[in-house]
Amino acid sequence: MRKYLILLIFITLSCADSGYKQSIDNWHKERIENLTKPDGWLTLVGLHWLEDSTKYECTNNGNQSTDYDLIEFDTKEKSHFGYFERIGDSIQFSKDNVSWKIINDDSQTNNLTILEQGAVKYYIIKRGKDYAIRVKDSLAESRLNFKGIERFPIDKDYIIKARYHESDPPIYTKQMNMKGKMDEYFSPGVIVFKFKEKQYKILPIEYEDLDQWFIVFADLTNGESTYEACRFLYIDKTDDQGNVILDFNKSYNPPCVYSDFATCPLPLPDNILQVKIEAGERYNSHK
Repeated sequence: MRKYLILLIFITLSCADSGYKQSIDNWHKERIENLTKPDGWLTLVGLHWLEDSTKYECTNNGNQSTDYDLIEFDTKEKSHFGYFERIGDSIQFSKDNVSWKIINDDSQTNNLTILEQGAVKYYIIKRGKDYAIRVKDSLAESRLNFKGIERFPIDKDYIIKARYHESDPPIYTKQMNMKGKMDEYFSPGVIVFKFKEKQYKILPIEYEDLDQWFIVFADLTNGESTYEACRFLYIDKTDDQGNVILDFNKSYNPPCVYSDFATCPLPLPDNILQVKIEAGERYNSHK
């Protein structure tokens, strides 16, 4: 009877481990699907910051037909796209330099204006007080030649139960991003966790349109086996008892790994962990 119980427990634990591994594999598969879709991060080919009270001509055919500041994006299809003008916080677009219309930037999540021409999409992003044209090309070499992403072995030791402590008042802070622009963040509190007998803390970022918390963190694997700047992680918000789960097996590379035109956030000082987090996505495997 005792041997039967031990065998049953072993089978149950093995099934649990197998189920967890499958859930992480499914998460990774979905991550790759999102990355490689026709407007995913692998299609990002251009970024141009817009100065106030300035008009721009947007083209990739090498011909400038006006006295406007010229923007040339490197896309597969060679064509003249149109004209942009920034006046304060208002961005206007015209296809023909005559009929101008105001377009919405990505801070208006549900009402973003996307301008399309063939395989190319143009839209406006807002970072702090700055605005830029972002360009995506579904025919980009980075998408067509993508080789996948290597990962660390799935390790349940990196599923860490942590405690959440609400801050009063909440934390409003700024941090420079990869393009030297200042981003503003709201963090409702501090997450405290223990790993390898030491205690660490980390600040989650909260966005109004997301039902999870977003974490930008650095650790001692950066520049060695993971991207030199940071990695990202989404987690469920706290339960009624103030507990949260950090599953570092879902740590993933920022878009800056795949494109020079992404505006990736950098980790807040509290989120630079003096420990190796050898879980989640590795670096350089996409090349």
